[in-house]
Amino acid sequence: MALSAIVVKYHRLIVVIFSSLAIVLGYFAFAKFSVDSNLASLAPKGENFYTEQLDFLKEKMSSNVLVVVTYANGDVEKTLKILAELKEAFESSGYIQETMKVDDPEIFIKYGFLTVEASNFDKIFSTFDPSLGNFLDFEEWRKIVASSASAYNLISDYARRSDIEKYVLISPDKEIALINFVLKDDFTNISVMNKVVAELKKIASNLEKQWSTKFLFTGTPAGVYESNQQVKKDFALTTMISLGGICAIILAGFGSFAVLVLLFISMIVAMLITLGFVNLVLGEINIVTSFVNAMLLGLGIDYGIYVISRIAFFSSEKRVDESSVSAALNELAKPSIVALLTTIGAFGSMFLGLSKPFVQMAIFAIFGMVSFYLTMMLFLPALILTLKVQFKETRRKLLGNFIFNNKLRRIFKISMLIALIIFIPLGIQNLSNYWYTPSGLVSDKAESAIAFNKVKQSFQKVGLGEICLLADNLEDLKRLEGIVKNSGFLVEPLSVLNILELASNKTLEDLPEVYRQVFQIVNNPFLSAIFHRVGIYPQLLEMLRFVRSTNNLEDIVMELKKDVPMVFYEQNGKSYFVLYTDGIENIYQANRLKNVFNYFEQNNVKVYGYPALLYEVMKEMKKTIYFLGILVFLGVFAAVLLTLRSLRKALFITTLLLLSIITTFGIGKILGFHTTFLTLLIFPVLTGIGVDGFVHATFAIERKEKNLISKTLHSISLSSFTTTAAFGSFTLAQGKLLSEFGSLMAIGFFVNYLLVIYLTSFYKGGGNDENRHDD
Repeated sequence: MALSAIVVKYHRLIVVIFSSLAIVLGYFAFAKFSVDSNLASLAPKGENFYTEQLDFLKEKMSSNVLVVVTYANGDVEKTLKILAELKEAFESSGYIQETMKVDDPEIFIKYGFLTVEASNFDKIFSTFDPSLGNFLDFEEWRKIVASSASAYNLISDYARRSDIEKYVLISPDKEIALINFVLKDDFTNISVMNKVVAELKKIASNLEKQWSTKFLFTGTPAGVYESNQQVKKDFALTTMISLGGICAIILAGFGSFAVLVLLFISMIVAMLITLGFVNLVLGEINIVTSFVNAMLLGLGIDYGIYVISRIAFFSSEKRVDESSVSAALNELAKPSIVALLTTIGAFGSMFLGLSKPFVQMAIFAIFGMVSFYLTMMLFLPALILTLKVQFKETRRKLLGNFIFNNKLRRIFKISMLIALIIFIPLGIQNLSNYWYTPSGLVSDKAESAIAFNKVKQSFQKVGLGEICLLADNLEDLKRLEGIVKNSGFLVEPLSVLNILELASNKTLEDLPEVYRQVFQIVNNPFLSAIFHRVGIYPQLLEMLRFVRSTNNLEDIVMELKKDVPMVFYEQNGKSYFVLYTDGIENIYQANRLKNVFNYFEQNNVKVYGYPALLYEVMKEMKKTIYFLGILVFLGVFAAVLLTLRSLRKALFITTLLLLSIITTFGIGKILGFHTTFLTLLIFPVLTGIGVDGFVHATFAIERKEKNLISKTLHSISLSSFTTTAAFGSFTLAQGKLLSEFGSLMAIGFFVNYLLVIYLTSFYKGGGNDENRHDD
């Protein structure tokens, strides 16, 4: 039984079945929806490199430490009271493992505290005998204390400190204060982390109202929570904007409110079925997959537009009835199924990538396209017959009619040739310069970003450095230190060598140099911190005294492992020394990540840490996407060749597809959009989807009927505009990564549309000189 016969005979049953599926699956779609926004999750699972990197990240670079920042504004006493209440409330929540004391060596090194002015430093040591040499001897420090009233007062202050002061860091400018909480739950569990941070934010919000203050969350848990929330907000925002934009275009194109309602209902039904299925099968989607829903709205509505257009065409001189619906579906059957199969082939090839993000994207996109296809080809016409909705063919001027005007057609063809000549070289240049540092998922105005920048501004240094190198022994560590220092674009390294050097036998004359070296490493003079906070860092002092008092390197290493495990790493029963460094300039901007890793590769150095993982993931994405793009391109060529049975037409269509992609990146280069892993997805996606317009146009052209060609181009125009609107909605996303992708994708579909018109102008019946149809 033909598709049209099924719709005509069982239209009421079809409406009931699709409506029921939408209600049931729609519940699952919104009952539990999660997006994993961590770019590290894109790494292929099971491969040794990624397993090593993820293990290292989990132990050394990521943590369950939630940093809460509040504005002190000089009122330290009030701030301490507020943070005391916050600490009590958080610890009572059941989510906190411990509140970190400020005498933890990790806290000391990460933030630093109360730097000494150079003049005071010189004054305090002016009565100290430099010949004694051992500047870490406690007896000599007591002499210093006795000679400095200000230092004595500081130590007295410490002795009188309240309990909360042992947990709070006040910035040197007394503008902000922060407190560190260790969460019980694993930060890698996205759903649990989201719940924990959300509950803690509620507690903090209540205290904000009570004290008229403001708390800012930062650290790994806050970053995970915020990026996840941002992606979910962008997902909802772009979906709603896509719906709105598509509805506006449909109303403008058809001029019928009834048509708008029919297509809107069909879109909602298809979307609910798709999201419900995806949620049941995948449970959680990643950042690559998060844009697919808005894409499906733009692509899926195309089938509905063609159905409405054909029904209106066949009922132009009579009412919409079973015969007009049947005729429309019969005519659409072949081109629509070809378009669907090429799209499925494009996304189906992503299974060959074998990586989780592409498999997820393939499942989401393929089921979504099938869902929208069946909804528009079965449910929509069935709904029209069930409700007996009447609408007429639009009498508005058809888009694309200019193609039959010889003068306008020539101007258009010449303009397109000039545009291609300008943008293709730029596109090739853009595609050849792949960026390993994609834009962020979170806005620069996000709370965690504001908090981090404020802490960095007040404390000057936060963290140890994201680039990590592992050394087998001290000699290897010294070699790596030399490589880092000679780079010219990396900051001074931090490793066990710094501690050993600091604890070595130096005279007081060497102190200024030590002071400067440590200041460069952590922007907080080691000695000044010890001096200012005698008693705050007992672990640190005892560690340095031990290192100073023994010549046994094995004993020293064992002691340092206990006190500062951050500079050691155990792997497969072997111990490594860890060296931390970072870029002098932000390595996540201006493609600096590529330069950094080119330098390390030239020096045969293996790098660990988030930058290393990101770099390798981006390399893997680049290789996989190009492979998929070529595969999709060949698949589309084969499908078009089999469908049209013309090598010339197949070559012409696929060439125009390729030119549309290159031109898109050429325009993107002018607008400042780089080739990143996400924008590169335009290659396989636009190839698989963009061919639809060429297929529909070619089938219409072969009929050599001016009226049919005009209406087909009108439908293609509306379809292209709705797809462009769907991706254009991403420009309003707060996450820059999605915003750039949506902008470039929208440009791509518009360029693709122009080239469909360009193709049409070369065929008989499309307005060539042999068969003129001038207006």
